[in-house]
Amino acid sequence: MGLIDSPINLYGLKEREEYQITVSPDIEELLKERLPECLKYYKMQTVVGVRRLGLSYNIRKDFRSEIIQFLQSISTVKKENSAQLELTLTGGIKCVA
Repeated sequence: MGLIDSPINLYGLKEREEYQITVSPDIEELLKERLPECLKYYKMQTVVGVRRLGLSYNIRKDFRSEIIQFLQSISTVKKENSAQLELTLTGGIKCVA
């Protein structure tokens, strides 16, 4: 997303039936309040840590634009870099300046 004041550790999850979203307790309520409607029906699990959010591959693939908007809504962006966020969601490793 670029330079941000309150970063979120976003990571990918393997596909599984038990849950598709993991979230740390400190942002769980924020996630439930602002999560896009299309994602509210996925199973969520709380994990240990701070400002952590895990999303399954199918969520990252099918709802990319909704996830980008959601992440921007819960983070304070100093300098936006949409190309870098796109690479993060797709699992890319190319550095974008």
